[in-house]
Amino acid sequence: MRYIKLEEMRKTYKFTQVAFSKEAEAGLHFVCEVKQGKTTHCIDTVNIVFYFFGS
Repeated sequence: MRYIKLEEMRKTYKFTQVAFSKEAEAGLHFVCEVKQGKTTHCIDTVNIVFYFFGS
């Protein structure tokens, strides 16, 4: 569910995947996995991205 929320937030703020990965300091690979709905074991990255959006 968190991954769907991240993708929705990325689209809401009109970030491209590349811009999103740079601004949120997350790897592009991570952003692509989020878009595909894949899970990741890197909860620290998820938390950083949510912090970026103020969540």
